[in-house]
Amino acid sequence: MDFQDFINQVVDCIPEYLLQYEIDKIHIEQVHKNNGIICTGMAICLKGESITPNIYLEYFYNLYKGGQNMEDVLGLIRDEYNQAHNNIITKSYNDLSEDNLDECLFLKLVNYEKNKDMLADCPHIRFLDLAITFRFLVRKDEEGIASAIIRNKDMESWSISEEELYKIGKENGRKLFKPSITPLENILSDILDGIETADCYGIQVLTNDIGINGAIYMAYEDILKEYADSIDSDLYILPSSIHEVLLLPYDEEIIKGDLASMVKDINEYVVDDMDFLSDEVYLFTREKGFGIE
Repeated sequence: MDFQDFINQVVDCIPEYLLQYEIDKIHIEQVHKNNGIICTGMAICLKGESITPNIYLEYFYNLYKGGQNMEDVLGLIRDEYNQAHNNIITKSYNDLSEDNLDECLFLKLVNYEKNKDMLADCPHIRFLDLAITFRFLVRKDEEGIASAIIRNKDMESWSISEEELYKIGKENGRKLFKPSITPLENILSDILDGIETADCYGIQVLTNDIGINGAIYMAYEDILKEYADSIDSDLYILPSSIHEVLLLPYDEEIIKGDLASMVKDINEYVVDDMDFLSDEVYLFTREKGFGIE
């Protein structure tokens, strides 16, 4: 089966695997993710329930193409839906409303060019070759976070300007997700289970306390200035992903092209397409702030 035939068969057959639910309708939608990635979501709507999880079908189609039979794949989709539905029932969710912005609004940094279509429908602020977007925290617990992007239609119904939205998101995001600067060798040592790692040339990882969407803190110049002052050096900033950036003390002997090549190689071979931030290498000086190298 091709992907469309697979989708049709899933929609036709999945009700037989979910007989405990009173299904109202099933619909398929194209969900636009970061960097222009489009996923095919299946929403199984139950009678009397206003919230339904999206089950993304590409993963299950790859299992089918890899040799799993359709009955097993449908069973896995059932298990995925059951778990997602149980989470909706047992967990509390914040309502996206203007009244909740002071507690739930935060900022996220994305690549501008790769997200142009999405950004046309969303309030945002240009920052270097990137864009600062506004997100609403729907849920935060030990399993991670769930959030929704603020769209123009939301702004139209609120009595708030983009400047006010930015101020709230910048202040509140810092409370929700605390900024963190950690030596790269410490992180590598943790990943390698305590094995001693080589010197990482003073490279620090700037992110937040949960390691999700932490690259936004490169847009907090007070954080960069405080760290740069503490080491008495300007900084190269290497965009590792939307989740973190690397801070490298400025050294005039470092060949800028080598840094750019390293960033590009990491983005091409290591970073997931959805997590890509930029191929640029940024220079932050204590005197002038940002410039692109």
